Amino acid sequence: MNHKIRLLFILTTISSSCSYKFSNFTFSNKLKWKKIFIENLTSPQQSLIPDEAIWQELQLGFIKRSPLIVTNHSNADIFLRIELKKSSRKYEQPKVGQKFIPNNGNISTQPAPSPKKFRYSKKSSNYAQSEKITLSCKIELWDLKTKQLILHKNYFFEENLALLSNKVPAESQLLYLMEQEENSVKKIGKRLADSIILDLYFTAKMT
Repeated sequence: MNHKIRLLFILTTISSSCSYKFSNFTFSNKLKWKKIFIENLTSPQQSLIPDEAIWQELQLGFIKRSPLIVTNHSNADIFLRIELKKSSRKYEQPKVGQKFIPNNGNISTQPAPSPKKFRYSKKSSNYAQSEKITLSCKIELWDLKTKQLILHKNYFFEENLALLSNKVPAESQLLYLMEQEENSVKKIGKRLADSIILDLYFTAKMT
């Protein structure tokens, strides 16, 4: 029994000495680069989500969950460039059972039809209950000393959020919506930062 406990302790010690945790992103393995510069996000068209929030979450992610120091371009060892290729915000509407008869803009002198002849509508009286925010981007990570491309990759993220809450008073629904959207954008920024850090770690390990 003592031998099993000792073996378990040794294996745990060895594992923890060379491991990293990507729930909290605590690195014990060192990268050969020390400092990183993260350029402001670029987009070929007007983004539908706040770029600034994504950029802030990127910097925060590298500060908190990587061994790299975020600095300016002149002091950096590596340089991160991110181009937002496409962003979208799609509102989801529920299907309802309200009925209608389209008249195509024509006024009819005929008697009103029986309600049984009405078709089901998928739009009448609908209101959006949820929203999907998506982001696709391309990143380039350069070694400023060697002028070599370290990492080049495309990423895609999406977040779903509820637009309404029955726990929130009607007068506070707009504020609730704004908070939900802000949190969703921050989540995308955090996921992007974590993905880049993870890919950077494995890229460095392979070189």
